[in-house]
Amino acid sequence: LNIGDSFLYWLNYRFTDDPWTQQTRFYINSVKHSWGLGVVIYGDPLLVLRGLNTYFEYTPVKVDPGVSSNITVRLVDEHGNPVTGVETKISVKTDAGWREMDVAKTDANGVAVFTLPPLKQGIYDIAFYHNGNENYKPALTYGILYVGTDPEHEDLAIKEIHEKFIEMRIREGNKAINLYGLNITVEVEDSSSVQAVWIKYTLNGSSPFMKSMVKNSGNTFSAYIPGRDTTKIRYEVILLGKKGNTYVSESRELVFAEVRENPLLKTLPTFILIAAVIAGIVFAIILQSRKNMTP
Repeated sequence: LNIGDSFLYWLNYRFTDDPWTQQTRFYINSVKHSWGLGVVIYGDPLLVLRGLNTYFEYTPVKVDPGVSSNITVRLVDEHGNPVTGVETKISVKTDAGWREMDVAKTDANGVAVFTLPPLKQGIYDIAFYHNGNENYKPALTYGILYVGTDPEHEDLAIKEIHEKFIEMRIREGNKAINLYGLNITVEVEDSSSVQAVWIKYTLNGSSPFMKSMVKNSGNTFSAYIPGRDTTKIRYEVILLGKKGNTYVSESRELVFAEVRENPLLKTLPTFILIAAVIAGIVFAIILQSRKNMTP
């Protein structure tokens, strides 16, 4: 299943007892969240898994306290194209808990404009979401709203990026199937400040795709991109911070085969070890023979 971050946020909102705890796919293995995902997979009459993944694009803003304010958000699909005519909603976490504040449809550019009632000074958690349709999966994305206070800075940075060409063989009945692809692993400076990681890429000059990267141990995230050894990829990595800020890496371009692991590198350490053992045995035999020849 091709499921993105924002869709899993939405699953948490719809199917768990604590819908606003900002759980992401990183915690989907807990009982409640696995159950929520299972409900969807095994059949919810009000929801289908068809359609493209969608994402809300939002930049944290500062508004004045005590007066009504407008908040703008943009909804795009996994190719980065605007999603039009979709009813979206905004909720704000206040002292009394989460409250749905407004409903707005996206325009031709995928933009929805919400009107919020007067809020007192402070920093608020907000959430944008939509329930999906036959063309698009549901999505929910969290953000930060600054009321009468300046936005906070986040140090979002990528430490290293590793690419590796993967070759796998699986069996389907009596038929062997070869699968090929590129595994991309990203190490960030501090995963505790990162809400989500996406990869935006093109293959052989195609239109762009967006894909969520899976959280691994430590500060690493990874994604698998299907393709052949001749496939050419151009991509950039996008970090979304927990305070709503984003970081976009420099664009990288390569052909999958350029990062194919040389089979000799796998056997070389073993060969060297065997050669060393043989050399040691030969050396020991020579020494012993010389000792035997000594009067």
